[in-house]
Amino acid sequence: MNFAQVVHYTHTVTRLLFKSQAHSFTYIPAVLIGAAVVAMQPQLAMALTPVEVKAVTKEFTVLIGGDGSGTGIIFDHKGDTYFVLTNRHVVSEDGRYEIQTPDGSLYPIYHSQELPDLDLAVLQFTSNKNYHTANLGNSDQIKEKTTVYVAGWSADVLPGTNERSYGFTVGSILRREQSPDQGYALVYDNEAVPGMSGGPVLDENGRVVGINGRAVQEANTRTVVRKGIPIKTFLVARNNSRQASGPTTATAPRQQTAEGYISLGGAKANKKDYKAAIAYYNKALQINPNNPDAYYQRGTAYFSLENYKSAIADFNYLISINPKNASAYAYRGASRLQLKDYQDGLADSQQALRLNPNLGIGYLTRAYAYYNLKDYKKAIADYDQVVQLLPNLNIYSLRASAYLAQKDYSQAITDYSQAIRLEPDNVNAYKNRGDVRNGQGDKQGALADYTQAIRLKPDDVNTYKAQGYVRFSQGNKQAGLEDLNQATRIKPRSSLAWLNQGGYLQNLGRNEEAIASYNRAIQLNNEWGNNNLADAYRARGRVYYDKEDYRLAIKDYNQMISLNPKNAVAYAIRGFTYQRLGDNQAALKDFNSADRIDPNNTEASAIRGFAYHHQKNYQAALAAYTKALTQDAKFINAVNNIGLVKYELGDVETAIRQFQAAIAIDSQSAEPQLAQAVALYAKGDRELGLSMAEVALRLDDRFADVKFLKKNLWGDRILADTRKLLQNPRIRALLSHPSGSK
Repeated sequence: MNFAQVVHYTHTVTRLLFKSQAHSFTYIPAVLIGAAVVAMQPQLAMALTPVEVKAVTKEFTVLIGGDGSGTGIIFDHKGDTYFVLTNRHVVSEDGRYEIQTPDGSLYPIYHSQELPDLDLAVLQFTSNKNYHTANLGNSDQIKEKTTVYVAGWSADVLPGTNERSYGFTVGSILRREQSPDQGYALVYDNEAVPGMSGGPVLDENGRVVGINGRAVQEANTRTVVRKGIPIKTFLVARNNSRQASGPTTATAPRQQTAEGYISLGGAKANKKDYKAAIAYYNKALQINPNNPDAYYQRGTAYFSLENYKSAIADFNYLISINPKNASAYAYRGASRLQLKDYQDGLADSQQALRLNPNLGIGYLTRAYAYYNLKDYKKAIADYDQVVQLLPNLNIYSLRASAYLAQKDYSQAITDYSQAIRLEPDNVNAYKNRGDVRNGQGDKQGALADYTQAIRLKPDDVNTYKAQGYVRFSQGNKQAGLEDLNQATRIKPRSSLAWLNQGGYLQNLGRNEEAIASYNRAIQLNNEWGNNNLADAYRARGRVYYDKEDYRLAIKDYNQMISLNPKNAVAYAIRGFTYQRLGDNQAALKDFNSADRIDPNNTEASAIRGFAYHHQKNYQAALAAYTKALTQDAKFINAVNNIGLVKYELGDVETAIRQFQAAIAIDSQSAEPQLAQAVALYAKGDRELGLSMAEVALRLDDRFADVKFLKKNLWGDRILADTRKLLQNPRIRALLSHPSGSK
């Protein structure tokens, strides 16, 4: 899961409580039916702590889902029938709705009762389980500056789950409205998000004193406040309402509210139908052009559709009317980061955390900004905060990327493993863990991960390419080639898959097929820029070189230079090829051009060494190879070829040390293993030499071909000793029963 997928769902400091279960919805009409009447309870003498209030509240707060998105409270029951109070706009249209109780159980809603002229509805569900009911407080005692709490379920579903997140916020009463619209008399400054409509407003004793349901922008101050309906308003209306009897009938059509459209939009967003969600949010804004929840939800929907500029516009407006909205800053920062505006994204995330030091999305956004600004240590520290604040949110693949950037491969593997534990079907986590394991030499572990990734996503071209590389490098070349064949079948326009396939065919000596694959890659050229296209020309040029068609090879190297006139390696390769044509003047000119363009280019220096080596100018070759190694001490071709030169000069002990050094750089490289095997065999250590030769030739049996060895600059002395080794019965038996690599 990438940053954009995760960030959409983490806009409140929440903890998930219960997992959703498989279920079916039940259709209900919005109707008036009877239900019990509940009286207010006397106030407790001693206030509870916020932690205690939160714990009590979770026992009776329910999630409402389906065709709407909201929260409710269980306030009474009669036998197996439970009654839930919520906002009317949460179940504003005929449709399918359900209640998720605190134990995670799901119940269809068959009946609803709407309170006349109030944004309230009473829902029913049936269960033989015992659920807590809310204690209803005396809302008349709620005065200005009284501390209140608001609880409820965010409208958004967390990635990798079917769950919405639970929020609990602290604030205070600002005033009471004297002429409330639809019952909204309580005005308070608590933070709340869409989806928490219908949730409880609680006093310090943990008693419900109101139902949260509306966000408004104050006309005089332009600040955003929240509004709730006093619980006494509900009780009086219930006591005065006539209990329905006989068959139920549908209510008359009524005008939809902005809050109702937001609830409908939230339900669509939960189903990932973001375009339909935006249409509902637009309708909400037509009714109330300043509705902060509509801007917030529409901004998150635009984010999910990757329309980051529109998302930024919505969060800009939201911040202008509510400059203390930490989540809006975090989301705007996340949108800016997706547009590669890392500095402004960082600034927004820092502002979000100044406003709310416990905001999970703030740390997530800042971590991503730090990562892209290459401050990996700070990125990891922020990801650690996200793990603490949102332990069920799967950000481990993101943190693993930061560990990889620091070359902490062990911790990266641990994080990918944790990502897989949380999401067993996380294809990317398997693929990425396989890549790390492969890089660390754990080929079997890498293959196991790639196999699982392909099982989960059989059309994943990148995994086939990675698996093919591992199989090929282990000597199972036919299987590796088949992986690349499968990649080209799945995605026949993948230029990179054709390029890789060409490399495998070239390695197997199937040069004409390799050229055809390279031709296809070059013709497509749809997955890379000039640098990668140059790689394709280089690869095809090498096949022509191996076929001794040097003029066609030079044409491809000319293409490399035309794509990038400052490509020092291209000049060096062309110079080496001119040397094969006997045009030493052109070769020298190209070598000098490479040195002038980039005098410290490792590969260009090594290629010049190849040229001297081929001419048997061994001292000049050693100087060029040594220069290459001063720039990159692990450049294996230079390390190995110094060994080949030393062998020709009779310094076998130094040659063996060079071959050993090359093997230490890459234990899967066949050439230095065979070279060391030849040296040991010639010295009389026949058993070890034979064992090493068997390993080398199983890795790449092309090195049993003396002509191939000559092309790799093996000299007369080592070739003579190689022929003796290849005549040994054990080696001849091995070569007479090939492993299927060709």
